[in-house]
Amino acid sequence: MKKLISIIMMLIICVSAFASCGGEDVSLQEAGTYLYNLYKDDAELTPSDYDVAGLIKIGELTYNVEWSVDVKEGVTIKESETNGFFTIDVDEKTEKEIAYVLTATIKNEDGDTVTKSFNRKIPAYKVFSYAEYAAAADDSTVVVKGIITGIISKSNGSSANGLYLQDTANEGGYYIYGIKDGKDPMTDLGLKLGMTVEATGLKDTYNGLYEIIDASIEVLDKTENKVTPVDYTEILKNAEKLSDEALVGKQSILVTIKGVEITGQVTASGYYNFKLGDLETYVRISSSNNCISKDEQTAFIKTHTDNFGYVADVTGIVQLYSGNFYLIPATAETFTNMALPERSDSEKLEMELGNITITDKVTEDTVVELPLTGATYPEVKFEWTSDNACAVIDADGKLTITLPEEDATVTITLKVTVGEVTETKTFEIKVDGAATDLYIPNKAETLEAGKAYKLAMWQAQLGKYLYFNGEMSGYYFGITDKANKAVDVYVEAVDGGYRFYILGENDAKMYLEIYKNGNYVNTKLSAEPSAVFVYDEEAKTYVVDIEGTKYYLGTYGTKEDLRCSATSYITGDNANKVGDSQHVAFFAKLANADYQHNKAEKLEADKAYKLAMWQAQLGKYLYFSGEMSGYYFGVTDKANKAVDVYVETVDGGYRFYILGENDAKMYLEIYKNGNYVNTKLSAEPSAVFVYDEEAKTYVVDIEGTKYYLGTYGTKEDLRCSATSYITGDNANKVGDSQHVAAFFTLEIKEVSVEKAETLAADTAYKFAMWQAQLGKYLYFNGEMSGYYFGVTDKRSKAADVYVETVDGGYRFYILGEEDAKMYLEIYKNGNYVNTKLSAEPSAVFVYDEEAKTYVVDIEGTKYYLGTYGTKEDLRCSATSYITGDNANKVGDSQHVAFFATIEFVK
Repeated sequence: MKKLISIIMMLIICVSAFASCGGEDVSLQEAGTYLYNLYKDDAELTPSDYDVAGLIKIGELTYNVEWSVDVKEGVTIKESETNGFFTIDVDEKTEKEIAYVLTATIKNEDGDTVTKSFNRKIPAYKVFSYAEYAAAADDSTVVVKGIITGIISKSNGSSANGLYLQDTANEGGYYIYGIKDGKDPMTDLGLKLGMTVEATGLKDTYNGLYEIIDASIEVLDKTENKVTPVDYTEILKNAEKLSDEALVGKQSILVTIKGVEITGQVTASGYYNFKLGDLETYVRISSSNNCISKDEQTAFIKTHTDNFGYVADVTGIVQLYSGNFYLIPATAETFTNMALPERSDSEKLEMELGNITITDKVTEDTVVELPLTGATYPEVKFEWTSDNACAVIDADGKLTITLPEEDATVTITLKVTVGEVTETKTFEIKVDGAATDLYIPNKAETLEAGKAYKLAMWQAQLGKYLYFNGEMSGYYFGITDKANKAVDVYVEAVDGGYRFYILGENDAKMYLEIYKNGNYVNTKLSAEPSAVFVYDEEAKTYVVDIEGTKYYLGTYGTKEDLRCSATSYITGDNANKVGDSQHVAFFAKLANADYQHNKAEKLEADKAYKLAMWQAQLGKYLYFSGEMSGYYFGVTDKANKAVDVYVETVDGGYRFYILGENDAKMYLEIYKNGNYVNTKLSAEPSAVFVYDEEAKTYVVDIEGTKYYLGTYGTKEDLRCSATSYITGDNANKVGDSQHVAAFFTLEIKEVSVEKAETLAADTAYKFAMWQAQLGKYLYFNGEMSGYYFGVTDKRSKAADVYVETVDGGYRFYILGEEDAKMYLEIYKNGNYVNTKLSAEPSAVFVYDEEAKTYVVDIEGTKYYLGTYGTKEDLRCSATSYITGDNANKVGDSQHVAFFATIEFVK
């Protein structure tokens, strides 16, 4: 007999309702109540064997449990294979229903007892016909028999275990999703295509697709029978829509359709399209119900790709999504008997054009290979153009997208020509603005083998960090000044020192080499290492000894590369050049950083400052950009785009200037312009700025009225206004509706992502989690990614998440279009619990002390936001994954989201 195990593996239980958690006695009655609550909600029907606890240990007290039944046939009780449990062994093939009472007798050390009883039934054994199976209610037990047509196996690369069975009468098929006890159908059960099996489990329906979940499997016949697919050619040809009953009435059945046209692909969703008549559908490769191996998937995709436009026969298993017909591959031989039909020029153009797709969103620097001829008909010619400088298309059809400073929409135009026929089509690509995240490379004092570092150096004469980018630049290692473009460099311990490598194609190790190249010593990347790096105490860096001379990695002067040089340049009398003209590379871990704004209390002549203001109503700093915006000084919210403003002392005060063309001084002027007072940049200064104690800023006096630089409301410019707006009764408006400019020096300092211990209403937070297996923070990006909240590893791309207090807890929201509130929801979606953004909130989040996070209770189960494993998304999961015995997984394989503030490291 097969075993159905329903086990609570936690035998040592500490429940707040029991006084024993503090070491005191627990009454026998309370122990009985606990056991009753443990099993009272289990299903009344018991079609398969199941396990029950043989003892309960609460605190220091242990209670033995004896089990009995009130019938003599159909049910026996025996010791379980699992220590501490009993197996209730039921007759799964009883001809008639057996009702029985299962009784637990709980006994303490003194022999006192209490009993608890449960009404149970063994259903009469019956193998369902396909029609009976289809009509069965969800959550009811079904027994089906069929021949295996598809095997879903974790050992074969799928994310789940399961089967597809063909009803022996060809009336339909059965989809087994999940096998009892997590058994793998290949490695554990030894199942093969063509075997006849019986499956017992619970009926379920997902988006119109019937499933048998958590099924027990019994092999009835090990003969590997060949199933002949049912011919669905005429059924698809005659269907009006993909949800026609003739198409979807026999689910999970193996079918073949002849003479279909292979059309396009949606690779992100695993859709490989085909068409017959007026209807187009697809074969789908899914991670959860896939029957073919990774190598077979690759071959299948290549076959589909190489035969766009061909006519073929397709064979697969009928599936439904939202009631619509599609197929999954049962074996690698899905598309067969390919033939290329005759087509007119117009038909060729239409077919080739219809198969062209381009990504509609780019979030990273991206290179896309655009075809120049048709995939099926090479006589079809493609010409591509772009309307934006951030997206460049070369003569070979390579589209290179480099993230611009601001978000952009790129229009790509395709002109298609074959013979005398020409047509154009446009594609829009939303391109994210480049991330503005800042990082500081913290030097690693010791190196750990197998760990990833950045190879960095401070280029003092350029005033910026440079990082190895993983490429060669002639004889030198290439560099970048963007930390997010720095390559990971790994450490390998060898006899006598270290080797350093990056991961190249197919994760092959490419070693950083310093080597003798004729009369020179150069650098290179090589799959065959020879150089051994040793730490040199005098040079304070890692060196390679070549014929008695030690060489290190770095650069000099104003060079922007990473080369090798003899340590004589940085030791002895030259040691004082390090950090000035000599720049030495080091291994570093990147830390998040941001600009710290240090307001200048006193100004120094000819020193560079940033002229900036905190725009309180926009929640960001604005900096003088060095340009005019009409009558006002222009601003930018990017600190790295702020112009340097210099100070010149004059009789009675100061003048402020920037450096224009040929380093000519251009002065910031406040001046009378007819009836108005405006600002301008001028080579001929007249305004003298004086510090005003009441206004607490620098002002210019024009005809008895003092004017300062700043702005007001939600304006994004830098203008002059009378000080009456920020003094006297208006002084309290400063930092609210009035925004006063000041001189700052900017310092890049390390920041940390700090968990907010308490939440404040209508305050902006970042919703973050530490993805321990990826070694980085992930932030909610304000968008959906399928059923999950999307994430980014760039702090500058993280959405602001606000808190709203409601009766019983909190709601969390972001600001959408026109600042409309969009709430983060955890909600019941059919048989699943998912996440969504909604303008109409329903979920209430409550802080859960055990889970140490905010949860939503749905039908008695608490759900939190986070992710697991190596996933890069933000999803909801039951708190059982992060509490109890699973609590130690938090911070390892379970990653819990939290509300974060970004703070400078002190």
